[in-house]
Amino acid sequence: MTLADAPFQTVLTIQSLAPEGADLLHLGFVPGAQVRLVRTAPLGDPVEVEIAGARLAIRKDALGAVEVVEVSK
Repeated sequence: MTLADAPFQTVLTIQSLAPEGADLLHLGFVPGAQVRLVRTAPLGDPVEVEIAGARLAIRKDALGAVEVVEVSK
């Protein structure tokens, strides 16, 4: 699943990034990193994402380039 389709408040692990998501590498979106969708803006975009202890507001179309899997409990 992509990060754009992931459920909120779930801890996820990044599996890979599509080429169009290369800009996110500089923000810590690297394979193996854990990420969590915190909340969305009132109109649905951008989305607040927590990664490496930081909270970032990222556009939903950019999150579609990030493949993730849910961390097993």
